[in-house]
Amino acid sequence: MAVNNKKYYPALSWQGKMINRAIKGAVKPVISRIRFTRRFMKFSQLGFDTVTLALPVPSSVHIARAHMGGVPGEWLIAGRNVRSNRVVLYFHGGAYFFGSPRSHRAVTWRLSRECRAKVLALDYRQPPDWAYPAPLEDAVRAYKALLDTGYRPEHIVLAGDSAGGNLSLVTLLRLRELNLPLPA
Repeated sequence: MAVNNKKYYPALSWQGKMINRAIKGAVKPVISRIRFTRRFMKFSQLGFDTVTLALPVPSSVHIARAHMGGVPGEWLIAGRNVRSNRVVLYFHGGAYFFGSPRSHRAVTWRLSRECRAKVLALDYRQPPDWAYPAPLEDAVRAYKALLDTGYRPEHIVLAGDSAGGNLSLVTLLRLRELNLPLPA
């Protein structure tokens, strides 16, 4: 399509449009009938983690359990070029009720490699066992603990996908409200 001699491209490819149609026609009608019970949520968490275990992580990636500010998670360090004073504080996606640091390793080890930084993938509290604002409280506690450990705010980046992207944004707003030094 051309407007004023400028060429504009559609926002979605034909493949994207086909996927949208399939989701609207098949997936959404099914999901709209599901009751989000405690049992369904627990089953979804287990299923998602199990499926993502098939995604390979190179043996050169160091993964270690973490507890930052009392919040569990894991450190990922991908390669020798990682700078030890830089941290990506990562919040996984999963609609705030499924997903974990383990399920998102395919993302986090690559973040570590490409950013040349350690990644702290947080295992924030999720429903059905916890309600909002528990994830936000965990994110703020972990960030404060990073600062208390000696990481400088300009060497910390918040990142996340989907619900984790939202958690990154609301965490930044909360840090500002608390007058804490903001990350990079």
